[in-house]
Amino acid sequence: MQNNLPTPQECFKIIKEYHVPERILRHSLAVGRLAVFLAERLKEKGIAVDVKLVEKASLLHDIAVS
Repeated sequence: MQNNLPTPQECFKIIKEYHVPERILRHSLAVGRLAVFLAERLKEKGIAVDVKLVEKASLLHDIAVS
């Protein structure tokens, strides 16, 4: 299922292509750090979490905001 998802590098390319403002990029990076941290803690507790998916989704969650 994850085969057609973008890599983190492709996420940054998409962000650039959509001309996402720097403030939104900084926000998305901060959200990403927190989201991955939380996903890793949940995974450690035995909860099924796809950390890579969380990382990618957090990078692109505000792609249409300007």
